Amino acid sequence: MKTLNSMFKEKSNTAFNISGSFSTTIKQMHEQMTRLYLAAKELKEIVGQSAVARALNTSPQTVKNWESRGISQQGILDAAGKIGCSPLWLKSGDGEMSTLSSIEEGPDLRGRVPLISWVQAGAFSEAIDLTHPGFAEEFIDTTVKARSHTFALRVSGDSMEPDFPAGTILIVEPELEAHANDFVIVKNGAEEATFKQLVRDGSDWYLKPLNSRYPIKPWDQSIHIVGVVRASERKFR
Repeated sequence: MKTLNSMFKEKSNTAFNISGSFSTTIKQMHEQMTRLYLAAKELKEIVGQSAVARALNTSPQTVKNWESRGISQQGILDAAGKIGCSPLWLKSGDGEMSTLSSIEEGPDLRGRVPLISWVQAGAFSEAIDLTHPGFAEEFIDTTVKARSHTFALRVSGDSMEPDFPAGTILIVEPELEAHANDFVIVKNGAEEATFKQLVRDGSDWYLKPLNSRYPIKPWDQSIHIVGVVRASERKFR
């Protein structure tokens, strides 16, 4: 017959063994799998061995093997692509967990417009077909909604520095009515185009360069507005 002491020792040993077994299981979990489970939960709200296996399109047994052996190279690449974690972080723990942590969503591109020359801008009229082959130097992607006559110009010179240095791409809308303080492309009676800010002082209008080294010019009847600048961007190559 078992005494109370012997029964208590048996229960204590059983509890110790269970605890010891659990501790061993935790210690045997490969650090890569610890990171994978963490990333799956935080980035995709995926929890558990089977759920991770389904997300990676692999078997639960494969995932179980990874828990003791580490994740295969293909598994690391699959996890990076489907869960969104960094392969470097998953493999070694270095860097950021998410591949998206330092990447912002790109702009919403809404059209492509022809990049034309300043000579063409000076001769611009709404009758010109901007899409005619050979008319444009190239086409520029833009976040501005392009209309039928929207075009682009590349800034030359320094009269609009510092805001618009040489090389800046301007998106120009001929169908938009110009208001005070708008940036505009204008041409004079000699059909020469230029880029300035349209400003007003009382009833008088002026064309203002941003660079103080250049003079402000008063508006006269020979000046015609080609279009209003809707957006600008830098393009280096």
